[in-house]
Amino acid sequence: MAGKKVVNGKETTETYPVEGVSPQKGVTMKITFSGENLQVSLNDKTVYNKAFLADLPEAGQLGIRTWGYAGNYAKLKVSSLSYNQIPDLEQDEHGNYMVTFTDEMKRGGWSQQTNDANTNGLTFTDGEGENGYAILAAGPDGAGDGKTIFADTRSPRIANGFIEADITNMGEGRVGLFFRYNSVDDTAGLLYDVGGTWKITKGSGGEQAIAGLEALQKGTPYHIRIEYVGDSVTVKLTNKTTGNVTEAKQRVEGITQKEGQLGARVWGYGSGDSMGKLKLDNVVNGYFNAVLLTPDIVQSPIPFRQE
Repeated sequence: MAGKKVVNGKETTETYPVEGVSPQKGVTMKITFSGENLQVSLNDKTVYNKAFLADLPEAGQLGIRTWGYAGNYAKLKVSSLSYNQIPDLEQDEHGNYMVTFTDEMKRGGWSQQTNDANTNGLTFTDGEGENGYAILAAGPDGAGDGKTIFADTRSPRIANGFIEADITNMGEGRVGLFFRYNSVDDTAGLLYDVGGTWKITKGSGGEQAIAGLEALQKGTPYHIRIEYVGDSVTVKLTNKTTGNVTEAKQRVEGITQKEGQLGARVWGYGSGDSMGKLKLDNVVNGYFNAVLLTPDIVQSPIPFRQE
C-alpha cells in the first residue's frame, strides 16, 4: 500500500510506502505537524517524516476525506479521535533550537525510529538543570546487534550548522549523535565505538575515522560541540570533570550534505556494558553560514544567530 500527499485538496505525485496495514483491520494513526515538518506514524511506526510544505497555514481544524469510484467507494470507521496542541519549542538566548528535558513539555520531538523489540530504548527523567535528561539505550540481548536509532522530529532541518549537548557514556561505547538525519538509512553523524575509536557516518556511503578526541570514559559527563559545513566536520569535546578539551577537524569525502534533523544511534552485542547507552541533556541546534576562504580550506563556520 502507499500513502499520498495532498495539498490544498489536490493530490501530488509524491507517495510513500505503508507497510503492515491491511483492509478491514484496525490501525492507530498519529499525525504530528510543526511548522513545515510533518510526521505520520501507523501503529507507532513512522512512515513519513520530512518537510511537507514551506507555506502551510499557521492554523487550521481537523478534517477527514474519503473518496472512490463507482462500485468502489471508500468507507472509514473511526473508533476514537483526539486532537492536541503540541508544546512550543524551546530556544536559547540566541534563538537556537534547544531541548532541556525538564519535563514532558520540553522533550522536543525525540522518539525511537527503529528496533521494535527494544521497548525501553528511550526513557526520560524530569527535573531542573542536570536532573532532567534522556537515556538512549540499545536493544535487548538477541535483538540483532541491538542497534536502535532515534530522531528529534521537531528539530530544524539544517544543512550547515552546529550541535551542542551534554552527554555521558553509560557503557563501553557504541553511541552516536546524528546531525543530518532524514531516515534510518540516510543520515550523517558522529559515532563513538569502543577503545577511543571515533567515526563519522556519511549517510549511505559508509564511515570515516576521525582522530584527536578523548575516549569517552564510562559515567563521565562531557560537553560536545559538532560543527558541520559542507563536507567539513569539526568536533570539540570537553571533559566536564577534568576540564580537558580535545578537538578534531575532518574533511569527509562522500558525506551527505543535504539538510537534516537531529538524531542518535546506540548499538551493541550481548548484554551489559557491551550494549550502548547514552545520557543526553541540554541539546542546542543552530545554523552556520559557509564562507570560501582558500582552495584548501573551503568551509569555515560562522555563527548565524550567535553574538
